Amino acid sequence: MAFDLTVSPMPELLLLLGGLIALVIAFVGKNKKTVIDNIAVFLGFFVGIVMIVEAILLYNSGNSTGSTIWISAILGFGLFMRVFRKVKVALILALVAALVTGIGLYLLEKSAHTGFLSPIVILIIAMVVMALVYVLIGVAEFLADLAGAVASWRPVLFVLGSLALVEAALLFSGSSLSAIIG
Repeated sequence: MAFDLTVSPMPELLLLLGGLIALVIAFVGKNKKTVIDNIAVFLGFFVGIVMIVEAILLYNSGNSTGSTIWISAILGFGLFMRVFRKVKVALILALVAALVTGIGLYLLEKSAHTGFLSPIVILIIAMVVMALVYVLIGVAEFLADLAGAVASWRPVLFVLGSLALVEAALLFSGSSLSAIIG
């Protein structure tokens, strides 16, 4: 690997970048979207993914403070969910499950020649699978969306961004919020 997200200065730089993006999102535009806001949200999506991965790696390495891990994880989640909340994952997964079920049952019937699985029966089974997957994933999606709405809310992003900048500055100086708070 060309670089390690858990080795200095990567945690500091990601906290700095994520904090700056969060502050830009928090300050730019309240009701209307601007070009700067759109760029910040787009960049924040990818930086958020990297920050979540970084938080997991930091936790697994055991070489980081709790404040760095938590700020990276929560800010990364907030930046990621700002975009991801708009994607209807439950619908996409339900359609894929129905398609896979339908094709699988069709191929099974074609090879077995039982006559039990007519196209209507296959369609009904695929629709039932689609409904079940949609409901189950929909509940999880609702809960994630609710958490994402809180974490990606502009005032929360402002606080998280500010904490990330403070944590990055402290990490650059050899300390952390965990070390200061106790």
